[in-house]
Amino acid sequence: MSVDSDKLREMVSDAETNSENLTDQISQIESSRDDITDQISAIENGMCGANETDMTSYLTNVKLPAFQVTYPTAVLSFGGTYGNIDYSTGNITDWEIYYMTAPVLPAIPVKVVLYEYNGIGWDSDSDIITLVDHFEFGNDYLTRPLTSGATYGLNPYKSNLNSAIDILTENKDKIDQSIAYLEPYAT
Repeated sequence: MSVDSDKLREMVSDAETNSENLTDQISQIESSRDDITDQISAIENGMCGANETDMTSYLTNVKLPAFQVTYPTAVLSFGGTYGNIDYSTGNITDWEIYYMTAPVLPAIPVKVVLYEYNGIGWDSDSDIITLVDHFEFGNDYLTRPLTSGATYGLNPYKSNLNSAIDILTENKDKIDQSIAYLEPYAT
């Protein structure tokens, strides 16, 4: 027996142990990721989605009809970021109630905004303030980048867990291959 073959035998034995340890680590991280996935779904659907649905219903069934009493042609319009869950653009404030009017000449319609959300303090409607606040909390909790100085963003956290799983799986695969490659030389 040579010193080299002894070292290779030791490496094979270590590789078997390391492979088992990596399997356990991957399993633990997958379990954490699955739990985070459930949390993400609960906040997306049970909180943010519920707030979006409630806001849409409230604006459609309460606010718009109140304006249509005075402005029968009033319309509720939702913008492209309404209801999106995104760190920089996700919101339930991208909406407005307006009507179109045409001045005498030239007859170019002019949009007259009757109501839009401009932030807490401006709007005394506590229902709207609460819905916006709760949606914003959920959106931030889901999407806050880990690079922002906070670590609670569930979507970025899940992404990092997936990266960890990928890295550990690659390492485990190489370690498993090393056993087959090193064993013939460890005699």
